[in-house]
Amino acid sequence: MQALTKRLKAAMGGRTLREIEALYGINKSSLNKILRGEIWPSTPTIIRLERMLDTDLWGDEHRKSRLP
Repeated sequence: MQALTKRLKAAMGGRTLREIEALYGINKSSLNKILRGEIWPSTPTIIRLERMLDTDLWGDEHRKSRLP
């Protein structure tokens, strides 16, 4: 959760919650709760945010092989 929140904050850049809401239609209250770690966004919401912000919120940690 912390990694996703950190990536989301970075992807938002200097834009406010109000700007994100106006630009992309994501409820600022819900987005604020995600950023504070109070709720976990649904998979469709994560996908939508990734597409709108042109970023990878999941990161690549889960893609790395642990094999030698």
